[in-house]
Amino acid sequence: MKRQSIVSGAMVLGVGMLLVKLLGLLCKIPLSRILGTAGMGYFSASYTLFTAVYGLTVTGLTGAASQCTASLMTQGRYGDCKKLLSGSIKWYSLAGLAGCLLLLGLAPVFCTLIHSPKSQPGLWMIAPAVLFSCLAAALRGHFEGTRNMTPTSLSQVAEAGVKLICSVGLSMVVLWWGKREYARTGQILGQTAASWEEAQAILLPWASAAALLGITLSTLAGTLVLALLLKHQPPVTSFLAQQAPPTLSSRQQIRRLWKLALPITFSSVITSVTSLIDLFTIPSGVRRAAAAAPQLYLSLMQTLEPGQQLSELLYGAYTMALAVFHLVPSFTGLLGKTALPALTESRMGQNPNSVGRQLKLVVGFSALLCLPAGLAMGFASPLMTHILYGVQDGWQVIAQTMALLAPGAVCCGLAVPLYSVLQGLGRADLPVWFLLVGSGVKLAGNLVLIPLPQLGLAGAAIATDVCYALVLGCCFWAVWREKRKLETKKSPTR
Repeated sequence: MKRQSIVSGAMVLGVGMLLVKLLGLLCKIPLSRILGTAGMGYFSASYTLFTAVYGLTVTGLTGAASQCTASLMTQGRYGDCKKLLSGSIKWYSLAGLAGCLLLLGLAPVFCTLIHSPKSQPGLWMIAPAVLFSCLAAALRGHFEGTRNMTPTSLSQVAEAGVKLICSVGLSMVVLWWGKREYARTGQILGQTAASWEEAQAILLPWASAAALLGITLSTLAGTLVLALLLKHQPPVTSFLAQQAPPTLSSRQQIRRLWKLALPITFSSVITSVTSLIDLFTIPSGVRRAAAAAPQLYLSLMQTLEPGQQLSELLYGAYTMALAVFHLVPSFTGLLGKTALPALTESRMGQNPNSVGRQLKLVVGFSALLCLPAGLAMGFASPLMTHILYGVQDGWQVIAQTMALLAPGAVCCGLAVPLYSVLQGLGRADLPVWFLLVGSGVKLAGNLVLIPLPQLGLAGAAIATDVCYALVLGCCFWAVWREKRKLETKKSPTR
């Protein structure tokens, strides 16, 4: 079997990610214009809880399956790879079902806590995506562990394409139906509305829910693509003829899988916690800031739609800027993903020189992506906002927030691949602690800075920058320390 190097694997994933992000922009631009800032606020509120549950049940699974598969292949136990795949599919499916039920159960409580009952339909629509994502994680981890990144790339492109068609299409269908129904009866969903603008405000939560249903359908499509590729192009077929009897029981393999997955899962959950911190602190903090100095927010208040609150407008604007922020680590994370199997093999072979070369590749290419992206966010945010979202209510807030988030995007983009590096070096637990400390700083920053009238929403961006700068510094220190340990272990004692 031909196995991909870090660079070739990153190129495969990079090309796929470029297509994914292009399709994502083609989805996000019309969707933000269809739903508006208020509708995107409902969309983001539902999606934030989804990402927290997703992090709890999905995120660590792909990396754990990849690392276990790479370890087995390094030891020549190719038959165990197949057993590991079947076991991971079974247990990951159970985790996905639990996550789906958890999301459905938390929906009413969550919407009550954030004072946004209109976000609940969206949570109903996106809940099954957790199950499909867990199934996809098992399959992707198997392919990536054999250093075959092509199936992951193809499935992600399929997801993005289906998301574009379904999310935009379904939200348009809901609004089209609502407009026709309002013109015919003067009512919308059983409620009388004085104008189409008022009717649209009633309908927006359901249009947002339709867009989230598109995400569920896209995860199903991605899982089906992976299943088809596994059926027709099994990644370890050429090794099965020479496999030895398995040396590990299924129980041992699954125990090891979860042992690797749990630290990454906790790390992902803590990453999602920063979004939850924003969701819980931005609306209340903005309300306090506006109450303390209403004259500073008068121009924004005049742009509010019927029934819309200032906190909803500003939170929606913040999440739209944050979407650009997350583009940077989504690309650099690919480098860590492709390096993970190679780093695992190098660590098991106690080859510090190979680790050093791979580390230079990961950090070098990450910096090459992060620095230009950060400069673009910092100095071209108005232009980027116009291109991505057009001129709509609160566009200046989106641009200002995007510029303030630029340093954090660079730090986060450099830190994310280092999580995978630490995992490959056998210290997947360290990013958990680093992110926990960073989240504490983020929470304190939000609570202190957002209520200040002169800062308001800018306080959340500043707290994010400080959070990821701290995490990046800790990651660099930990990688340096683990590499030194490996070198010391390899060197003969004098």
